[in-house]
Amino acid sequence: RPVGHLKMFTGFGFGKVDLVLLLIGALGLSLLTVSVLSVVFVAGIMAWQLRGLSDQSRLEVECGYPRRTGFSMPSLWFLPIVDLTWTWVEPQAIVKHLHQRGRVLEQVTLTRRGDHKRIVRRVEINDTFGLARLAFDVVQERSVRGVPSTGNLEQMHVVRGLAGGDGLSHPDGPPEGDPYDMRQYSVGDPIKFVLWKVFARNRQLVIRTPERALSPVQQTVAYLVAGSGDEPAAGAAKMAVRGGALGVDWVLGADGVGQSVRSLSAVDDVLIRSASVPEEDGGGGLLGFLSEVSMSGARRAVLFCPPTPGPWLDRIEDVARRSSTTTQLDLVICTDGVQPAPRRSWIRRVLTHSVDAPRVPHAPATREELDVVIQRLSKVSDSVLLVDRQLGTVHPASQLRFLGRAS
Repeated sequence: RPVGHLKMFTGFGFGKVDLVLLLIGALGLSLLTVSVLSVVFVAGIMAWQLRGLSDQSRLEVECGYPRRTGFSMPSLWFLPIVDLTWTWVEPQAIVKHLHQRGRVLEQVTLTRRGDHKRIVRRVEINDTFGLARLAFDVVQERSVRGVPSTGNLEQMHVVRGLAGGDGLSHPDGPPEGDPYDMRQYSVGDPIKFVLWKVFARNRQLVIRTPERALSPVQQTVAYLVAGSGDEPAAGAAKMAVRGGALGVDWVLGADGVGQSVRSLSAVDDVLIRSASVPEEDGGGGLLGFLSEVSMSGARRAVLFCPPTPGPWLDRIEDVARRSSTTTQLDLVICTDGVQPAPRRSWIRRVLTHSVDAPRVPHAPATREELDVVIQRLSKVSDSVLLVDRQLGTVHPASQLRFLGRAS
């Protein structure tokens, strides 16, 4: 464009003494000069103001939910020809700009859990005509902690069946079970427990009393398998532990974490550390975790799995086939809805059958991906559940069609 304006200005304007072209070329060069100077001026001012940016406070954000960070920039209302925007390079986040009283406030939505020591922003300054553009990175020394989100799973009793045992009380608690035993009525006993049918037959007041629990609840352990799209799995694992779906005596492990935990205060740390595991190493710590917990008597493990295929599938199949593994595996596939397959005409399918469409980052799993995961996991376990964090629903994996309709 600048070359065209210059050619129009010199070649046609002066060469052919065309006043119209001369005027258009002059206006184009003037606009280009103003745009470049404005962009360079604003970029220099912003780079000078943002140098050495730091904040001692820690920013804790729940992934998937917007949060204001306190960072802002001038709106440049006095320079309508210049547009100022910025994005986050590190950590991964969606940035939304909120205009308020001459300032542009920053609101971010983290897309990936993790612990970060700094924020890297990419600032872009361009003119409204698209003639000039400058971009530079700004580093802010501020710790950011992204914790997994439970989504709509908070609105339901998540998989109460995950807790092992026969429903009797824990041996450390009161040894009371269901009211199946009987004894003679005593003064002060609740009338609602009286067996009136027995009284009608033999005129004796008998009441129900709880039976003594003879067997404790079996310990249930949980493990988060890292992989592509494992954010819903991390949120479901967090909700299962904090919501009591795994019972009282639980153990939690995850890929990338060398040891298991038993306290609620350490749950977020374990789930966050698993986010740094490379995709090709997903499921690598499962065998060691099961060996560790089997020594303490655990016979049941709940695995929270990603919805997309990956190397972690091969490792789960290998662990399930090992004869030394005596722990029962309950598999929970977690997703944020089901991405519908694109509808294409038969002509487009023929022309593009060999070209794979790029996957949109942070998009929900497709039905084809879920089918592959369900088919392979169903071969190694009879208990495979499908959890939708977005809808807050739990289905057997065989009922994938219902999840697709709801989504």
